[in-house]
Formats: sequence, C-alpha cells, structure tokens
Amino acid sequence: MNLYWLSRDGGPTEGPFAEDQLLSMWRAGSITAGAMVCLEGTDDWVSVVDEIRALEQSVRAMGGDAARRARAVAAAEGARAEAVASRKGAGVAAVLNFFFPGLGHVYAGELLAGLAVFVLTGVFASFGWATLARGGAAFIPLGIAIILWLVALMDSAGAVRRASRKL
Repeated sequence: MNLYWLSRDGGPTEGPFAEDQLLSMWRAGSITAGAMVCLEGTDDWVSVVDEIRALEQSVRAMGGDAARRARAVAAAEGARAEAVASRKGAGVAAVLNFFFPGLGHVYAGELLAGLAVFVLTGVFASFGWATLARGGAAFIPLGIAIILWLVALMDSAGAVRRASRKL
C-alpha cells in the first residue's frame, strides 16, 4: 500500500497517510481541492484531486481478477503521470511576469487577465514616460504601472494554482 505526504493549501507537510486514510479524509471534507500530495519516495507533488481520482479508479477496479487490477493500477499511474506533466510551475509564471507583465497569467491559462495586465501596464508606463519627457509630473501614471506590475507578479503563483485546480 502506498503512503502519501499531504500539504493543505501551501501549509506544512503532514503524513504520511495510507491510501485509505487519504480517501476517507477527502470524503469527510477535511482535505480541500487546493491540497497537494506526494507519493512517499518521490519528489512529485500533484493535486489531491488528480490523485483521489486515480485512487478511486483503482478501488472500483479491485472487484475483478488480477489482470483487471493490474490494468487499473496502470491507468491510475498513467493519470498521475499525466497530472505531474501538466502541472505548471509557479516560479516560471513569476519569472515570466517579472520580465513581461501579464505573461505569467497567459502561461497559467488566464489569457484575458494576462492581456489586460500587459495592456494597462504598457499604457500607464508609456503615458508616464511621455509625461516625464515633456517635463511633467509622471509619478501617478508610473506609480499605477508599477502597482499593476507588482500585483500581477504576486498573483502569478495564484494563477497557476487556480489553473491546476481546473485540471
């Protein structure tokens, strides 16, 4: 039986928990969709939702012969591998947003939010620099551009988490 480490919404790591413990905690509602789990002996953290789906598939398949059980385990491991491969990194999103405001949101799948941040930051920054070049007070438009950039930078990790919950 596999053991899992659990991190609830970015909190401290708990466990290890056996598969049946993880399933009963999920069914009781003590684990939310934002939690992440890691199979003991690996470094791959995946969404608890993906792992629960894989575990429930394997539990349903346990009623038949050994060949069916083996196929169920293989399918569950395939689903888990797919979840790991499709998981996007919050660090990558933050770096993208650092250099190009809004690009981290686009990377996470939030196209409209990313485009809005990019356009608004660009408009305020351009207006601020143009005002500054004419000798005017540009602190308000440049300040707004910097605030938009910082908010987008801080929210890029949240955009990745929101995208991984949709998987």
